[in-house]
Amino acid sequence: MCIKCISDENVLYSRDNNLKKDYVESLREWMLKEAHLPTISNFQIISFLSSCYYRIEPTKLCIENYYTFKSRYPEIFSSRSLKNESLEYQLKTCFGGTLPKLTKNGYQIFYAKLENNSPDKFCFPDIIKMVIMAVVLNNFQYGPQMGHLIVIDGAGLQLGHMVKLTPMILKIFFYFLQEAAPIRLKQIHIINVNPITEKLLNMIKPFLKKELVDQIHCHKKLEDIFKYVEKDVLPSDYGGGVASIKELHEEQIKNIKQHEDVLIKEEELKVDETKRKETPKHFEELFGIVGTFKKLTFD
Repeated sequence: MCIKCISDENVLYSRDNNLKKDYVESLREWMLKEAHLPTISNFQIISFLSSCYYRIEPTKLCIENYYTFKSRYPEIFSSRSLKNESLEYQLKTCFGGTLPKLTKNGYQIFYAKLENNSPDKFCFPDIIKMVIMAVVLNNFQYGPQMGHLIVIDGAGLQLGHMVKLTPMILKIFFYFLQEAAPIRLKQIHIINVNPITEKLLNMIKPFLKKELVDQIHCHKKLEDIFKYVEKDVLPSDYGGGVASIKELHEEQIKNIKQHEDVLIKEEELKVDETKRKETPKHFEELFGIVGTFKKLTFD
């Protein structure tokens, strides 16, 4: 599962006919004129461009939002070193990462499941930080994808966990996924649904665009998810054709440790607000109550 990070952008051009160098050069020129934005690689620009379906203006907003989120919310975008005891503990508390097989539609699956059901040391901001680290590392290693699915196993979620799920962190995370993260979020699947996970959904929905709310699928019976996701691409815990969640997570931890330098270097990329010429109009909504979402495309 641990693979070398893609470093040659030509690989991305060769596998995506919709990707044009002119688009990347145009975005590079725009970023050079925006002094508050960090200097990023063409590979990173391509990730944003792909996530916005090759549309220049939405890509600009996505880049602007992404690095502004990182600057404004250090509690979930900074301190990625595994020397952080809480972060290291959360790695053992919550299993998560990328499944090695794509769906028949070419979609990549992010999964998450509680391993330690005790809420005592559960730290939601650090769990979110860990998820974002997995997304960042995934992009560097695999490059842009046709689409992404999120699969959450609700087993083990207790009321004690719920009281630590602060609405503000939920809001930041889901706005980030929809408005800034360089991924094509297609669907969210929740398996082993129980009354606690239903409460969680009620907390999340106010922060989701209607199109995404309509793409949330709850499965009380495991086999129900097979209508949307082929069994073969899921972990063996669910009768699937890949390794167990525990084995996958062990690989994920090794992967993070081996590429910790990549994550820490990416952590440093953020906006410099002192150099910003003017605050975009949509920021008042985006970092306030209601977001102006980048367009999501669903099948």
